[in-house]
Amino acid sequence: MKVEQLDSKEREEFTRIMNILLAENCIYQFSRMKNFERKERNQDYVFVSDHWEHFEEYLSYAGWHLCKDRTSYMGMIYINNEREDCRCKYQLNMLETQLLLILRNYYEEKLLELDASLTIRIVVNELIRLMVDVFAMVSIKPAGNMINAALMTLQKLNVIQKYRVDEEEYLWVLPYITCVLTPAKIDEILAIIQQEEGGEEHETEEDVTDQLAVL
Repeated sequence: MKVEQLDSKEREEFTRIMNILLAENCIYQFSRMKNFERKERNQDYVFVSDHWEHFEEYLSYAGWHLCKDRTSYMGMIYINNEREDCRCKYQLNMLETQLLLILRNYYEEKLLELDASLTIRIVVNELIRLMVDVFAMVSIKPAGNMINAALMTLQKLNVIQKYRVDEEEYLWVLPYITCVLTPAKIDEILAIIQQEEGGEEHETEEDVTDQLAVL
């Protein structure tokens, strides 16, 4: 394998970054700063770019594809596994799926409005307002603990990052959301939700949602 050609220091760095990729699904070109006020080159991204063939070969043995996206305002390297039996998948419940769909739509809208160098952020209260009042996905606001749990799941998926400014809670919508929810995946999820609304029976709430791969 190509990884065997690396020296001991490079191999140690390879192992560290490989674990980040498998745990977080993507690495951004710029490091995420606490207040997002400045960009700082991510050296992990540079290392993967410089050793692309090593990572690509190693990941391919487990069925993963190494991908690079330069269209987002941050730039990212991410992994995707299309195997149906891949265990690295999340089964989202209805609330998590609803929030994810709204955030994906919000991301696309703001991306058209903002300069490509700016971050896309939303106040949590505004997200809930969109879900209840604008898109009418639910008739009443879900309990706070359910919302917090759903947002923590989405943060684990690496599509948002939560942070606070004074008393206000914000979400930074990360570009990886476009990889988790492709147009085809959105259509597939909406079809399942529409079937449920049409009265088809499902054993559990989780069965309503599609299984989203950790790409």
